[in-house]
Amino acid sequence: MRYCTYDYLPAQARLIREQVFVDEQGFHDEYDHIDDLCQHLLAFASPNDWVKLEHANMTVDQSTDGPVAIATSRFFASTPKGEPLPQDQASHATIYTIGRVAVDKAWRGLHCGAQVLAATEAAIRQRGGRTAILHAQEQAKDFYTKQGYQVIGERDYDQHCPHVWMSKDLD
Repeated sequence: MRYCTYDYLPAQARLIREQVFVDEQGFHDEYDHIDDLCQHLLAFASPNDWVKLEHANMTVDQSTDGPVAIATSRFFASTPKGEPLPQDQASHATIYTIGRVAVDKAWRGLHCGAQVLAATEAAIRQRGGRTAILHAQEQAKDFYTKQGYQVIGERDYDQHCPHVWMSKDLD
């Protein structure tokens, strides 16, 4: 897989997020003002990566011969409560919030989510980040725990879906 970060929301990331959060999970307010403040990460699979799908007996759309966007995340410099920092403070940030981690349905079960999360954490480290926090859907809490995150808050709700704040030391 190859990873690219953008300071705008790429169309490929938008499509993956719509598939996962709107079509599959029923969220209505998928996009917010924070998207304009974020770095967006996209993971691309090359034709060589398609072998993984074929071995998993999954269908591969081979109508393209180039890399295909398969997963995304976003991250931004933040306060310990996950609020975006003003731009003039962001360059000195040590805490970053990760969000909107999503994997195209065809690529699930192949550890792409863990790889995208690790790539996001690496991008945060490159910017001087030492702590990553996220507002995980409760159904994804075990996934994040396996990636080294710990619960740091009580359960709350976002669009009627239970979430919990989690944190990981990136040092």
